[in-house]
Amino acid sequence: MPKSYDYRPRLSIDLPEDLFNKLNDLLGEWRIKNHLYRKITEDLVKAMEKMDATQRRFFIVSILSGEVEAEQYIKSIKDANSATEKFKKVDT
Repeated sequence: MPKSYDYRPRLSIDLPEDLFNKLNDLLGEWRIKNHLYRKITEDLVKAMEKMDATQRRFFIVSILSGEVEAEQYIKSIKDANSATEKFKKVDT
């Protein structure tokens, strides 16, 4: 591999056409899919790094089975951020 080659890993997923079209419609002209997927992946990795192997397996299965939905995930992040802010105010 030549030194000038800048390797950047890629993530490619297959989506049903209707889901792909809905996402494009919702995001409009923003052209942010790359940034959005990167942030989602970073958050997922951060969350799973805090888990042991068994917890990760249960977490992944609950996502894939539909037991955990995006709305629950977003709410848990907001709740955690809110609790952190409250703690900072009490701690100072």
